[in-house]
Amino acid sequence: MKVKNIILILLVCGIGVCSCEKKKAPPIVPIPTPVEVVEKVVKEEKPVVVEEEPVVVNSNAKCFLIAGCFAYKSNADRLNAKLKKGGYKNSRILNYHSNLYLVTYEGYATRKQAFSALRVLVKDRSKRDAWVYTQK
Repeated sequence: MKVKNIILILLVCGIGVCSCEKKKAPPIVPIPTPVEVVEKVVKEEKPVVVEEEPVVVNSNAKCFLIAGCFAYKSNADRLNAKLKKGGYKNSRILNYHSNLYLVTYEGYATRKQAFSALRVLVKDRSKRDAWVYTQK
């Protein structure tokens, strides 16, 4: 009887193994390398649309777009030179209180012109810390 039971068990196991359907493996999807991902993001980046430029009136300027504020004049001089080299020819250094120096992008006659220019300027991520200073 033991032999019959063993044969019966083997027969059931054999039928079970044969009747199992082979599952299909999921398709292999290639994983993009980090370089491919970066290239794709850079290619899809939209260009920045520049709105109309506000009128710069530097001789009568009372409102300024500020790029930075420094306690040391040497740091203010360095940023001012960098801005002038980067195309901000009207950049200058203003004395603010007794020992602070403000470095400007541009000067404007009215607050409206200054804030209009600020909206355009902060679209550049590197210039999001810019702010408007009104001289009294």
